[in-house]
Order: sequence, then C-alpha cells, then structure tokens
Amino acid sequence: MRTKLVILILALLSSVCFLEGQTLEVKQSEHFSIFYPPRHRYSVELLQSEVERNLKRVAADIGIDPAVLTPKISVYLLTRREDFALVEKGYSLSPDWSAGFVDIYNNVIVIKSASLETPSAKGVVTIFCHELTHLLLRAYLEEHYSALPYWFHEGIAMREAKEWRLSDAFYLVRKGMLGSIIPLERLTTSFPREKGEVHLAYLESLNFIIHLEERFGEEFIPRLLTKIREGGIFELSFFALTREHWQKVEGEWRQALEHHYRWIPWITSTSTIWTIAVILFIMGYIKKRRRQREVIKRWEEEDF
Repeated sequence: MRTKLVILILALLSSVCFLEGQTLEVKQSEHFSIFYPPRHRYSVELLQSEVERNLKRVAADIGIDPAVLTPKISVYLLTRREDFALVEKGYSLSPDWSAGFVDIYNNVIVIKSASLETPSAKGVVTIFCHELTHLLLRAYLEEHYSALPYWFHEGIAMREAKEWRLSDAFYLVRKGMLGSIIPLERLTTSFPREKGEVHLAYLESLNFIIHLEERFGEEFIPRLLTKIREGGIFELSFFALTREHWQKVEGEWRQALEHHYRWIPWITSTSTIWTIAVILFIMGYIKKRRRQREVIKRWEEEDF
C-alpha cells in the first residue's frame, strides 16, 4: 500500500502527519501503522516483525495491558534531515541530539531515518521501544501521567529500550567519583538541553530505576504505577509502598554508585592497562623461552 503525503508537519494539536513532496509506504499490524521511505523497505520489514512482540514485552515488564493503546499508533520514519528538523521545531525539541520523539496525546512516534541505515534496524527498534514505553505509561495513567517525575518515566523508557552499555557504566561511575552526579530533584520536571548533561541525566535515571528494583524487588515498578493510578501522587505512592522517602533512597543510591563500582576506574586507568600489558608481555616471553629450551633439549636428545 502506498500513500502520498503532501504537506509535512506534525501539528501539536493534530493527529495527522504529512511530509511535503515525500512518498511513503505504510505497513500495518494490529496496533501500529508504520510509514516509511521505500528505500528502507527491508529494514522496516524487520521492524514490523518486532513491534508487536516488543509491545507485549514492554507492557508485561511494567504491568500494563497492551489493550490500553487505542487507537492505533502511527510510527513515522523520516528520510530527510530538514523534515525532522521541521517537526522538532514544531515540538520545541533539540535538533542536535534527539533521535526520535513521541506525541503521547495523539499516539504518534517519529524516528530519524538515519537509524534505518543499518541492515538490522536495531537502532530503530531501540528508539521505538523507548517511545512506546511513554505511550503505554500515558495510556495507563491517563491524567496521572503528569504526576511522574521526569527521571522516573525516562528511566523506565531507557530500561525497556535496553539502552545500557558497559561504557555507560564507566562514564556514570567516573561522574560519581568526581561528584558530578546531577541531583534527581533537578530532573523532576525536565532534563538539561546540553548534549553532555542530557546524556548523564538519562543514565542516572536508568541506573536509579535499576537500583529501585534491586532494593524493593522486580515487581516494584508495576506496583508503584498501580498505586499512582489510584492516588495520583508519586511521593505519597512511593512512601505507601516503601515507608521511605524517595530522596532518602536516592542518597543511598548515590553512595552505592561511588563505592560499589570503585574498582572500575582503577582497572580502566591508563597506568593499570600498561601494567597489565607489561605483565602479559613478560609472561608470554617466559613461556616462549621455556618452549624454546624444551625444543632444543629434545633436539639434543635425538642427536645423542
């Protein structure tokens, strides 16, 4: 099925999305309509096979019935940089670092086409799962969605998108050791707009969500969401489940971040790497010399 998109803008108060001069194809599934440039047909076929499966996975993780997503979600994969910049401007986003965004009120997800360049479309699936999490949370909590701290729903979205690498752990621990962690209180209503700071804000949010699950159990997030849906106030719901204030738990997390991973900067320092390299070189040299002596000894015995 092909559709001609004549204008192109995602209006803040409209659920219709058009792009000027673009020809997009569309693939349908039970819960999604995926609009994409024809040249990315192969990548989108892979994405299409993933969207419903990931919807079930993400919904199960956070304890939400996928049926809350009505009507269908429109997923737009934009080809031209200027098109994405135009949409970002309409939504007052940062055009420098955002790879996608979601309109939670109109069930629309927009993803930069640059993420489609890899044959596996893995980057697209990652962004899709992140934005999908926001849609599920909004559909489930309805007007209580605004009660969530920014770090809370972004941390959950990061977790569901599996956006965590070993290099991120090194970066976060290094920031902790330097005392550069951003207090979560500052991330309650918004994130910084500078690329470096926003990256740190996302990593902190994800790591604190992981800490909450380690501290209170894997079912804590679904239970907390249920409590918020009933009461609508994050702080009271958190205290009702834990008998602790989240700021106190944050303080424990910050201490754990500094001490629990203290060995990481040591093993990744330049001096440590060079020391290990020298030791390995010496061990290799000794092993090689021993092998040479054994060969020479065997030759002497054979000659004898």
